[in-house]
Amino acid sequence: MGFDSVIHAAVQIHNVDRSHWVTSTAGILANKVEVFDSLSGGVIKRQFRRQLVHLYRALADEHGAIAVTIKSVQQQRLGKGNCGPFAIAFATAVCNGIDPSTVAFCERSLRQHICAGLEIGSLQPFHSLPIM
Repeated sequence: MGFDSVIHAAVQIHNVDRSHWVTSTAGILANKVEVFDSLSGGVIKRQFRRQLVHLYRALADEHGAIAVTIKSVQQQRLGKGNCGPFAIAFATAVCNGIDPSTVAFCERSLRQHICAGLEIGSLQPFHSLPIM
């Protein structure tokens, strides 16, 4: 893998299998690696696991193991093409101190929100409601 290991807090959007986007964080919401995946099923594929190991190797224990928590987040409902917008929404939430596992986003407006943010040069938190 051709990237440096993270030493401090980080938010990363990963491309998995060239067809899926997933967000990971370290040291922001918790002092560990957390994964936010809108199509997860609770499984981390081998290629994605390799990305996590390379990116967060500075956080590994003495045996080289990295503790990863797959967070229970909103799953896509409008087809499988919204993983990218969800990954951006999850990353934006984390950067604004919001745990994506505690909110539900308006899936229909994700792409419009991203476009509006690109037009003004600033991505604000996405519209969401707290999960009870």
